[in-house]
Amino acid sequence: MASAATLSDLRARALDYADMTGSNFPVEARVNDYINSAASEMYDILVNAYEDYFLETQTITLVAGTENYALPSDFYKAKRVYYATGGRRFSIHPFNLETLDGAKTSPLTSGTAELWYVPEMSLMTSDSDTISSIIPPMIKGWPDYIALSAAIRLLIREESDPSGLMREKAMMHERLVSMAEPRDAGIPDSIQDIGHRWNDVGFAYDPGAFLMRYRIMGSNIKFIQYDAGV
Repeated sequence: MASAATLSDLRARALDYADMTGSNFPVEARVNDYINSAASEMYDILVNAYEDYFLETQTITLVAGTENYALPSDFYKAKRVYYATGGRRFSIHPFNLETLDGAKTSPLTSGTAELWYVPEMSLMTSDSDTISSIIPPMIKGWPDYIALSAAIRLLIREESDPSGLMREKAMMHERLVSMAEPRDAGIPDSIQDIGHRWNDVGFAYDPGAFLMRYRIMGSNIKFIQYDAGV
């Protein structure tokens, strides 16, 4: 199957794997749901292996006294958050609720933050939709992985034996994961903390940056700033 597989192509391949071609009993919408679920599963595998390939950025203008800012509409998960000051950029770490125990916070100062994040995968809804544009070019056979996964769920729903397809999917999963191994071996992360150190609580030694942390909270990102004496 061509790597530019559309939703229609994937549906046909899934029905073929499940030996349901020409059958009327699989509801098209259900097959599409299974395909999107399988695509999301594969996306998670690829994101874990090729996270920097998917990264996007958003600049956040910090307003003095304002802690909460809306995340991008396609936000999936954060990779790194930077605070820019004096022409330099510094990483800030996430905080948890335990971090706040006994801490004194101060009003957030103005400045610029930069969010590096992995976007959410867009679901395929029209027959002509495809996710080929977001798949790393070195990944081969991904349409078959999606179709196999959907076909397995179709067979399970019909109380048919999916064991043969499950074995085939397991082998394909191993190949999919192995494609990422050369990418991870010996190649440094493309986004690194360069030119600064961390103190014993994880803040960068730089005025304006070492006192800040962030937390993803629902559809917002929250920034907090510590008093200098903490």
